[in-house]
Amino acid sequence: MLENSESAIPIWDYKSKENQNSTVLHTSVFKKNLEITKLLIDYCKKHNEKNLQSFIDSGNDQGVTALHYASFRGDIAIINLLVENGADIYRKTEKGLNVIHYCAQGNKPSSLMYFYFKLKEKFNSDNQYSLITEKDFGGSTPLHWAVYSVAEDLLLYLINLDIFKTENER
Repeated sequence: MLENSESAIPIWDYKSKENQNSTVLHTSVFKKNLEITKLLIDYCKKHNEKNLQSFIDSGNDQGVTALHYASFRGDIAIINLLVENGADIYRKTEKGLNVIHYCAQGNKPSSLMYFYFKLKEKFNSDNQYSLITEKDFGGSTPLHWAVYSVAEDLLLYLINLDIFKTENER
């Protein structure tokens, strides 16, 4: 919390009106600042643990969370930190985009593979493909977004996943 101020705002409640009501966590993640991101999460754990989940999963005006930004930026250390602290990997934006849509838009195969293996570990079945095949509210899958974004690196990884192979190729 800001000290010596009549209108002190706790860091977990502060939103930047100039940046679509993004939180300080959004900003640190978008700037790929792991140390500040850790500091913010630790501070919230210490001073407001009951609201840690809502702080981490807080969306800006478009519903974009810190995990969406981390996926777009391809920062595995930050993605892992957020997930370890309870970030909802299934959270969608106001337009229905999930973390894999953001991996595609950012051309970040590292993010894609993190979620692919995380889901495979969790489900060990075809349920692991739910985020990869999910359509946003405009009907576009991450594959559509990869093509639209000219995300060649991610596209190569995406089309080589088991989901796009025939039974004979697996």
